[in-house]
Amino acid sequence: MIEGLRFQRPVLPASDAIERYLALSREERWFSNFGPCSDLLRTRLTSATKRPCVPVSNATLGLIVAVAALRGRAPSDAGEALVPSFAFAASAQAAVWNGLQPVFVDVHADNWHLDTEALEAALRSRKGRVAVVIALSTFGVPPPPAVREGWEAACRHADVPLIVDSAAGYGALAADGVPIGSQGDVEVVSFHALKPVSAGEGGAVFCRDDELADEVASLANFAFDEHHQVTRPDGLNAKLSEPAAAIALASLDGLQASLEIRSRLASEILSRLPADFQQQVENARGTWQFVPVAAPDSAARAAVLEEATRRQIGIRTYYDPLHLMPAFSGCARAGDLSVTEALASRMLSLPMALDLESDEITAIADMVRDGVGSAVTASSSSRSSTSQAVAQTHE
Repeated sequence: MIEGLRFQRPVLPASDAIERYLALSREERWFSNFGPCSDLLRTRLTSATKRPCVPVSNATLGLIVAVAALRGRAPSDAGEALVPSFAFAASAQAAVWNGLQPVFVDVHADNWHLDTEALEAALRSRKGRVAVVIALSTFGVPPPPAVREGWEAACRHADVPLIVDSAAGYGALAADGVPIGSQGDVEVVSFHALKPVSAGEGGAVFCRDDELADEVASLANFAFDEHHQVTRPDGLNAKLSEPAAAIALASLDGLQASLEIRSRLASEILSRLPADFQQQVENARGTWQFVPVAAPDSAARAAVLEEATRRQIGIRTYYDPLHLMPAFSGCARAGDLSVTEALASRMLSLPMALDLESDEITAIADMVRDGVGSAVTASSSSRSSTSQAVAQTHE
């Protein structure tokens, strides 16, 4: 039995692959502030998505400058950001850093993305108060085209900009061929060490037009103008360094092969799980940073978590609802968030690595099946004890 399996085993490109790009910076002796590697990365990302982009030092700062750029275009009395509660904390934190109050919205029970009808209702009921909507490509899976189009139509109708947080999603294509990076007014991706495209730390902000991209780039560079004068007080330093850009470029070179391996490994893991474990709709279009599934109920999840601890196999429970976290417990809610709470109570995120071996895949599947089996046994035993107790009271 395998024990001690890590949740993720990230890898960086080989040093010679990185050095091939970093040599461009060495030659110019330019290692930050929009050097040759950063420029080349921007060119490649823009070419792939047909949208201007700004490489940034990490996706959270990318979200912050994206909200800042769009916040400046909203009415001054619009102080709210609609965000799904089933999300990573950075989505809501970016709103808070810009002085906006998160208002949490529910997700859809099947695709796990921001629910279109809930978004429309929230925009209607909070008309004039919403400065920005922050949706997610949950777990790096592009939303179905109808969902994406529903978000965009709802935001257009309400005259509210749409940001899509697609942290793990770069390289994925929606069912209609639209690539991650081409959604909403702004879309943000991460190049964190654990993401399929890795720079160690890094990310990119994709914008609907050049004017908005220029504004994001300015905010990411202290809001300096061409004369090195600060044009806004909310600028910050979110520039991507040249070494990180070189790593990202080398990682991009191997992205397609990496995604194919991840997809194959994820399919093998999922095929061995009990049939009543729910998968995200259209998950095959994702990038498989890890393997998210929903257990049939919270008891089954708890049993799998206990089994994982016993076998020292790393798993996670993404996402815990933001509205239940202490930092956000006082935030408003647009609806009852019942889907979020039910889904979060069942979530399991299973290990993924490019070098997962067949015996490790077996260990993951066995852990899930044995955990569920122990939960069923415990439940049957409990029912049997209850039945015996009831029978004794009638003797």
